[in-house]
Amino acid sequence: MEKGSEPLLCFLIGNKGFAVETRHVEKVIEGGEIFPLSMLPIFFNGFISYKRTLIPLLNCGFFFGEEGKGICIILKTPYGLLGLETNRVVGTGITLPVAEGNIPYTKGLAKGKRGSYRLLDMDAILSAILSG
Repeated sequence: MEKGSEPLLCFLIGNKGFAVETRHVEKVIEGGEIFPLSMLPIFFNGFISYKRTLIPLLNCGFFFGEEGKGICIILKTPYGLLGLETNRVVGTGITLPVAEGNIPYTKGLAKGKRGSYRLLDMDAILSAILSG
């Protein structure tokens, strides 16, 4: 592995490319049943059932300005599991950071074989949720 590279899972939310370090990924679920609930904090869209547990789903519209549908990535966090709805998983691989960027809730851009992806900053996302 090249210096500065890390294994990533690349995916689409709407028509924008995103990536997350594979160390944060628990599972990718296609077509899981989603339970929308009203009165949730703006950070969440509802829940998805995973291993007989309801996992909160991030509101991608709030964080990234795009909505994902159909595929859920279950992410591991220090506070438990968290779901992220996507349109499509592009693949896995090693990508190299190419720019810091000024995109909220991301660490910058990473370049892969199929294009550039916004690398999620899980710490910034969790900080926003916890600070309410």
